[in-house]
Amino acid sequence: MKSILYLCFVGLLVSIKPQGVFAQQTIFSPSQNKSTAKTWQIGLKEGYSRGNILKRRNGLQFHTGYSIANNLIIGLGAAWSKEWMGFGPHYYFNEITFGPFARYQFLSTRISPFIEASYQVGKRLGGENKPIGIAFVNPGLTIHLFRRLRADVGYSFQFGAKKYLVGILSIKGQNVGQAQIGLNYLFSPR
Repeated sequence: MKSILYLCFVGLLVSIKPQGVFAQQTIFSPSQNKSTAKTWQIGLKEGYSRGNILKRRNGLQFHTGYSIANNLIIGLGAAWSKEWMGFGPHYYFNEITFGPFARYQFLSTRISPFIEASYQVGKRLGGENKPIGIAFVNPGLTIHLFRRLRADVGYSFQFGAKKYLVGILSIKGQNVGQAQIGLNYLFSPR
């Protein structure tokens, strides 16, 4: 599954390269392509990667925010992650976190780079059941599918706790990187 996500990501990047002129054309008026001030956005991303301490990790990130300036969104983010073993004992744990979120869209074109950042606090359930804090930094590309619907392809860097308790063992953790795909929807209260 991890290999498939990487291949899709590389394939998307390769297919975007020859479309340079097309990517710079706007499919709607410029004001419809960008996150203009006073616009709300809601989004969801999913990714799969090698685990922090266990073999596999699946992550789901949710955000909602308000555009305080053109292309700048401030709001709240939440994440759910699950790590589990491959075959053998079915040991796993979940992480549930939430916190402030910011997103900046660099261009107002059909294909545009973005960066997101969030610091979230929550709890790790399974093994140690302790409070945690995780910083997320997500660079990527947005593809405008329709007037209000966008697709995201990116990579999430997750920086968190350095030690985990698994039973009576203390295991050194690692930071996690994860390819992600997602959708965003823009709406205006007007």
